[in-house]
Amino acid sequence: MAPECVTEFAGNLGVEGAITGFSAEDMISGDPDTTMWTTFSGLATSLISGIWESEAFKIPQGRPAMVGYFFNRDGLVRLPDKHSNSETFGPGHAVMIKPGFDGIWESLTKVRKHFFIGVCRYACLRHH
Repeated sequence: MAPECVTEFAGNLGVEGAITGFSAEDMISGDPDTTMWTTFSGLATSLISGIWESEAFKIPQGRPAMVGYFFNRDGLVRLPDKHSNSETFGPGHAVMIKPGFDGIWESLTKVRKHFFIGVCRYACLRHH
């Protein structure tokens, strides 16, 4: 049995995933439906973690006050910023997206990742 307050990110966490998604108007291209298995959300909804999955799609991504971490389990993700700097991340890559990111999230293939997202407050907005 797992210790109290400890969650292992394995499989689908033993629960049915929730279908979430983006509005068609927000999309640049692709399938807006995603699936999320949430392991934690709380503290006035300022933190969330879990497993996330999508088909290939492309959407603008602005994070003025959010910090995100993901571990890519499957697929390819490209993150170009507003200055056209770009990097592609495959399986096994662990990535931190700092507050202030202004660019595009592009799932080049079907993607499955572990994630953690939090909202920053006050001075952390300028600490890149």
